[in-house]
Amino acid sequence: MKIEKVHRKITTFSNVDEHSYFEQLQHPEEKLRAELDQLLNSKPSLNNSHRINVIVDELLNCFDESISDDSLLSINSIKSIKFNWNKFVQWCLAKSVRYLPASITTFELFIKEQSQFCKSSTLQVFVWAVNTIHDAAGLPSPTKNSSIKNLLKGVKKRKARNGEVISQVSPFKEVHLDTLITLWGDSNLLIETRNLTLLCFAYETLLRESELARIQFKDITFRADGRAVLTIPYTKTNHSGLADKVMLSKQSVNLLKKYIEQLSMPMEGLVFRPILKSNKVRWHNNAIEYNRQKPLTGFTVDKIFQLGLITIKQNEPFTVHNIEKWSGHSARVGACQDLLAKGHSHIAAQQSGRWSSIEMVYRYGRDILAEDGAMIKSRWDK
Repeated sequence: MKIEKVHRKITTFSNVDEHSYFEQLQHPEEKLRAELDQLLNSKPSLNNSHRINVIVDELLNCFDESISDDSLLSINSIKSIKFNWNKFVQWCLAKSVRYLPASITTFELFIKEQSQFCKSSTLQVFVWAVNTIHDAAGLPSPTKNSSIKNLLKGVKKRKARNGEVISQVSPFKEVHLDTLITLWGDSNLLIETRNLTLLCFAYETLLRESELARIQFKDITFRADGRAVLTIPYTKTNHSGLADKVMLSKQSVNLLKKYIEQLSMPMEGLVFRPILKSNKVRWHNNAIEYNRQKPLTGFTVDKIFQLGLITIKQNEPFTVHNIEKWSGHSARVGACQDLLAKGHSHIAAQQSGRWSSIEMVYRYGRDILAEDGAMIKSRWDK
């Protein structure tokens, strides 16, 4: 009976639409892409050009809607795409050349010109932004051509021969955390307790700054032995819905408890809050607004790290000799280096940082790994 019912529905459905079953079941966006592909392979005409422009606009609108809720790309990724795409657009307008779709020759000239004053990593971001917009618009991307790939390889080699190296943020290590615990551990200022707790969490969890800012009290499970388990439902490399879990030390938990006591607010919502000059959190007397508080921005997290650096320089300058700046990424680099220096395996470090590739472990820990080289070990006493 169910089979007959379904069959009858399909028959009726097909009678009112002359398209194939497959075409009827396709997503509207896929239909637009299929039509655009046909038009791009047809002879140029005014009607075709007009229709191509209409479809491209519709596809770009679909792309804008898909990224507006932060489900496809992070806020920082969206900002980066728009910023670098707009730089390419402005360059094209200044040269009076078409930017969408951009020709291979146009993008080649753009890369050659930008390579004179941009680093290789910046060029790769341009490639990513231009490719993303072209893909979103259903247009062939100039970045995928072999000539562009060979050009980028050549630029990278030339820059390497000229001494350009991939810069790395200065590490925030355990010695720096211990120093700040000594300096801020007994503070009665809520902002210093919050900052210290955040820095301790950052070092132990190796979370990115946006992930760190999103931690909520409900994500923390306290254990009888004085430690706690932090549940991380979403990270840059984990979109599966299966939450990662990180163990927090007794030291982190004790700092958190002190922070909670000074906070004088229920353990609800975000853990790390904006602190006012009155030494209270914003919306202290309004529980509803308190629970609606947005996470700290990346700028604020970077500022917390930088305040820590300034404090150490004022009190223990030798500990941070040659370090000019920290950012929210510094704890990931420092923690990775400390793990390797203590003899933990590359795989263990990769797991702790939740990196999808072990390449990041080698990149962050190259100074530490240099000590493991066979030659230096054989000549250690020389």
